[in-house]
Amino acid sequence: MKKNMNKSAVICPIKNETKYISKFLEYYSRHLPNGGNDIWILNFDSDKEYLKEYIHGKAMVINSNVDIWNPVGVFDEIKKNIKLLRKKGYDYIIPLDVDEFIVYNKEGGLKKYLENLDKDYVTCSGYEIIHIPELQEPFDYSKKWCDQFEYWCQEKNNYNKTVISKIDLNWCIGFHAFKHDKMSSQEVENDEFEKYEVIDNNLFLLHLHKIDYQSTIKKHLDASKLEWSKDNNYNWHYRIKELPAVKKWYFTPILNKRIHEVPKQILEKINI
Repeated sequence: MKKNMNKSAVICPIKNETKYISKFLEYYSRHLPNGGNDIWILNFDSDKEYLKEYIHGKAMVINSNVDIWNPVGVFDEIKKNIKLLRKKGYDYIIPLDVDEFIVYNKEGGLKKYLENLDKDYVTCSGYEIIHIPELQEPFDYSKKWCDQFEYWCQEKNNYNKTVISKIDLNWCIGFHAFKHDKMSSQEVENDEFEKYEVIDNNLFLLHLHKIDYQSTIKKHLDASKLEWSKDNNYNWHYRIKELPAVKKWYFTPILNKRIHEVPKQILEKINI
């Protein structure tokens, strides 16, 4: 008997984001069974004009009254809506930021992979695409993006994410790790999160936050002017106020000589 195909969805928090959203919707529409009807935008008070231009007709919308600059509140909203989407019959609900693109590097790509997946959860191998201004031309958003991706670095700690799951995991903020039901009571009391990875070596999570040096630096300097919570240090890299320190954060993978050329087959698979 032929196995029924899985039904998968993506959920992504957004507020007036214009840099990545069109590419995000275009990409995941290709890889989900019902296209944009399986992309759920968790909307944090975006402008009506923005929603009309960028979202309506291309994805589903869930509205939230939480401040998007409240990391704990946003995280709780995503988890709450993952539970609600499970009730709609989805097998896998994948929480992603708008600059995160999952690539499956085998025949059939991500769509076929999700349709036939039979694990409770699976971990992506995390890589960050990075623009090096001394070696590359300024990024041109009017041209095909993947043709301008030249370098990447592996980011196991931050982007080996277990975001493809058919069960509710006890994630930490950012979905970087989770508590396992086999953890000791002492570990749980200490609020320690560990990596319990089920890695498929052909499954990659590409983080596109650094695809353009100039805009990335500007975004961080602008974000550092916001009123961040003093109760925690979530999103610490957005709180750096001095330009030299922001540049040090940006160039750390390069200075540590962890940069490699992006394989051609990965560029062909992402195709944005």
